[in-house]
Amino acid sequence: MALRDYLLRRAATTALTFVLVMVTNFVIFRLMPGDPTLMYLQGVPPELRVEFEKVMRHQLGLDRPLHEQFLVYIYNCFTFQFGKSFLYMRPVVDIIAERLPTTLLLLLPATAISIFVGMRLGAEAAWRRGSKLDVALLSLSLFFFSMPIYWLGMLMIYAFAGSGWFPPGGVISNEFWDSRFAEAGLHPQNFFEQLAAMFMLDPAGAIVDIVWHLVLPVATLVLYT
Repeated sequence: MALRDYLLRRAATTALTFVLVMVTNFVIFRLMPGDPTLMYLQGVPPELRVEFEKVMRHQLGLDRPLHEQFLVYIYNCFTFQFGKSFLYMRPVVDIIAERLPTTLLLLLPATAISIFVGMRLGAEAAWRRGSKLDVALLSLSLFFFSMPIYWLGMLMIYAFAGSGWFPPGGVISNEFWDSRFAEAGLHPQNFFEQLAAMFMLDPAGAIVDIVWHLVLPVATLVLYT
């Protein structure tokens, strides 16, 4: 019974937080100064700007009442219709899809290791409550948690990438693999094609290279969480 009540409270809190975040996000962008249609008016002849602005406001739904805009916003969020990026002038879904594999490649092992290490050390600290181990683990966890993660990342890069032990960034050794691809007559166009070509040429080398690039960012996330 207690577990069920706890799960229900957590689910309700999560749902409420999700709704508040969506409402806040909608309100903030509506209160910000400026007009998003101006991003599309660059290069448009002056005699066409007024008509073009009307068309863009209609396409973006900015000519609708505020409550209709909110309902459309909620619908688009749940159907993954995020529109077009002002910066890249491409569908946002396509940009997310391109970057999602590398994001998951980083977050999944970092999350799994964090859970395992956290539960193991937490159990040890709870079993030896008040001991030197408990105090040391608590102090270390507070130290890393209070440190800005970007600063921790820079320290890790300075300490380990600066000495050449690990790469400072990236997912694979691009120069090395580009030469291998050229020798084999391969021309991968995206990350998935690169991975496929790498595992076709040298499966063990591909795994080692990816893990080598993941060590620093994964270690940073594990220490922070």
